[in-house]
Order: sequence, then structure tokens, then C-alpha cells
Amino acid sequence: MSLIERIRYAISFNRTDRISIYNNGNVSGMHEVAYRNLLKYLDIEYRIKIYDPVQRLAEVKNKIKGLLGDDTRYIYLNTSADYKFLEI
Repeated sequence: MSLIERIRYAISFNRTDRISIYNNGNVSGMHEVAYRNLLKYLDIEYRIKIYDPVQRLAEVKNKIKGLLGDDTRYIYLNTSADYKFLEI
């Protein structure tokens, strides 16, 4: 079953081949420390980008989402042109 079929079946309350995995966005993100440890374990080097400075949530690369079996992708809204994220 493809990930699109799995999501369509799941939101229609139909049985799927496995539970859909969601690890994106502000509700269920991955903390930067957990992501750094995962990358270290997988022996992969990426620059970690933080998209939520309050919760310290990292933007997980699609390659890593694929390795984890993640079925979804989060769609980010554009910020205003003058927004600046300041790392403290």
C-alpha cells in the first residue's frame, strides 16, 4: 500500500496495512537533541534547522522521514519578508 493510499484509507476510517506514522509539524515534531542523536546513530551529517524556537523542534529531512517510515509531510506557511529568527 502506498503512503497516499494509506492516508486516504485512514482518514476514511478504513483498515490499512499498518498504522500511519506522523512526525511533522508543531504537534508532533522532533526535538533538536533527539534529532542530533538520531543523525549521529545513523552516521549522517546534516545542518540542523530549527523551525520552532520555543519547543526547539528540528526540521527533519525527507531522507530521514523515509527511513522512519513517515507517511506525511507538513506544509509550512510563509512568514513575512521582514521576519528574522534570532538564535540566542
